Amino acid sequence: MHQLKKHKFFILILVALFLLDGFLWIKIFTASDKFGSEIYFFDVGQGDSALVLTETGNRVLIDGGREGSGVLEELNKVLGKDRYIDLVVMTHGDFDHYGGFLDILDSYEVGAFVSSGRAEGKDSYHLVIDKLAQKDVKYISLAEGDSILFGREIFSILSPSSAEILSEDLNDTSLVMLFENDAFSVLFTGDAGAATEQRLAREYDLSADVLKVGHHGSKTSSDLGFLQELLPLASVISVGENSYGHPNEEVMANLLSVSQVFRTDEEGSIKVFSEEGNLLFEKLE
Repeated sequence: MHQLKKHKFFILILVALFLLDGFLWIKIFTASDKFGSEIYFFDVGQGDSALVLTETGNRVLIDGGREGSGVLEELNKVLGKDRYIDLVVMTHGDFDHYGGFLDILDSYEVGAFVSSGRAEGKDSYHLVIDKLAQKDVKYISLAEGDSILFGREIFSILSPSSAEILSEDLNDTSLVMLFENDAFSVLFTGDAGAATEQRLAREYDLSADVLKVGHHGSKTSSDLGFLQELLPLASVISVGENSYGHPNEEVMANLLSVSQVFRTDEEGSIKVFSEEGNLLFEKLE
């Protein structure tokens, strides 16, 4: 596995469940050995939501889009009638990342809820916190240096640092998580901005096969120096119809200079997995 310069392990051992398959869409990259993990980047419009199915069968949902964004329909395509998610992760307190949790907590049993612990004053955020209490879902706060371990697979938390968690800009408080297994790696960035990206490039020996692009392709993220350090094989932009100009043209140029780019507003929901040494990308129908 890729070695980071900072180490402190927070270990969660959870219950194994099963995975589902789909049809082949495109095979473009070479990875290492066959591995059972699957990553789904959901099309939830202008928002973020991704599901990680680990080799051990655990389900980790990273963000949930806005309320009513269609995340339940996307989850149903993958999980079917099974109504259990091991971990629900809120990268930060923007509604387009956590609003869908209200629907998810009504529809799924959840093992634990993970965030940076940054308290918010928004009514919708408190509704999520109240729902967690009603459902007796454990709340876990993580930050830079923590890790979540599932067998041979690991989520390393690279951000927020002790300084970033105090930032007035909520995007700076985003949980940045590097998922690694024996076949490939994925960096989930929430809405982390260029300053955080630059810090990570300085402090860590960074590399990842797949980048979940920060802040929907906004000009505030995807620093070129960071991208050149990371050198992802593929970059995925979670984006929908918006008035912000996402993804930014310069950001698109930066991303295309180092990787192939997938957009959920163009491709829909995307499945990523490894098979026989190849990293595969599939449309989720």
